[in-house]
Amino acid sequence: MAKFWTAGSVKTRLGQRIGMHQSARLHKLFVQVLTQALAKAGDHRVAVVTPTAKAKRFGSQISTAWTVDHQSEGDLGQRMMAWFIHSLQRNQSAILIGGDCPLIDVATIQNASDQLARHDIVLGPAIDGGYYLIGLRGPWDKRFERLFVDMPWSSDQVLSITQQRSADAGLRIATINPREDIDTVEALDRLRAWLRESNATSESHRFLHEQIQAILDDPWEDDSSGDVLTDSKGRVE
Repeated sequence: MAKFWTAGSVKTRLGQRIGMHQSARLHKLFVQVLTQALAKAGDHRVAVVTPTAKAKRFGSQISTAWTVDHQSEGDLGQRMMAWFIHSLQRNQSAILIGGDCPLIDVATIQNASDQLARHDIVLGPAIDGGYYLIGLRGPWDKRFERLFVDMPWSSDQVLSITQQRSADAGLRIATINPREDIDTVEALDRLRAWLRESNATSESHRFLHEQIQAILDDPWEDDSSGDVLTDSKGRVE
């Protein structure tokens, strides 16, 4: 689930520090890296996009292993719930991520999927108190609604409230390894430091580190489309 990379509408907290065009380009980079890294994750991969008018363009600039759908109306919780209800009509389980954590890999998704064989819900805790991943085992259960209604989204209480409501409803919940959403300059700096240390042995980490640095070093501003060229492998140039 992600927004199209229009400057000023994505990663605005980060944009206040590094510029809205730069933060939009980083958002696009993260989405492209994620869709490429997860091109073989799960049985079906769907990019759920807003705004609807940008969905086709969004799909043309990510890995072809993904299909594209648009988000429903409503707040974040209503949009997430609508997607789960729809997905669990056709699948035994469904896992939802955003575009804020570019280090999610196939192993992370597989771990979450494995947990859903024994649990009703799986969460990937985010360091800021939210979560970067949520998965549900089907079929849709009315009790799941409490996870998406009247939730203080974008606060540090989302994870704890979700866990408490799950326990109160008698739902079995599992958690996987915590990660950090890249929403602030401080989080971006930590990601860059981690990538510097790991990129000697990982081509993908080296590539991500180089692209982040290139965006931060380039003062170029576009027409708010945030377009970034990709090579034949779908990687960002």
